[in-house]
Amino acid sequence: MRADFSHLSRYQPSADRTAEYRLTQIDGEPTLVLAPATADNRPYFNAVLRQSKDEVRRLQAAGVTAESLAERRRLSRELLAQHVLKGWRDVRDRSGAEVAFSPENALGFLRALPDWLFDAVQAFASSPSNFLAPGEAAPSEVAAASGN
Repeated sequence: MRADFSHLSRYQPSADRTAEYRLTQIDGEPTLVLAPATADNRPYFNAVLRQSKDEVRRLQAAGVTAESLAERRRLSRELLAQHVLKGWRDVRDRSGAEVAFSPENALGFLRALPDWLFDAVQAFASSPSNFLAPGEAAPSEVAAASGN
């Protein structure tokens, strides 16, 4: 008799599910509404694959340089603005006025973030465990809670 492991499907994140990420390091603590930056988000993943082909050609021609790494981050900001950042709350401009969410404002905001803050947003969006159904813990969280 075969074992039934179908219960593990609940740990598969959905591209339709979003998660909120609060930037506590920024005054006003803006909250970003993010879709997964994973293969589950097909438009994002397909764009990453297209971008990767071009990047491989550039790296083969010029090697890894500070400029190529900066270009990679620039392209990552564009992909997150297009396919991952879905909305926000409490995002303000320099004068303190609240900024409405739009694709253009999303890209402007991600471009304005210091690299270390952008990297934190990207890392959060890239972690499938942040997009599980409410009440579901990631397998590693279950193990940690049980002392394993």
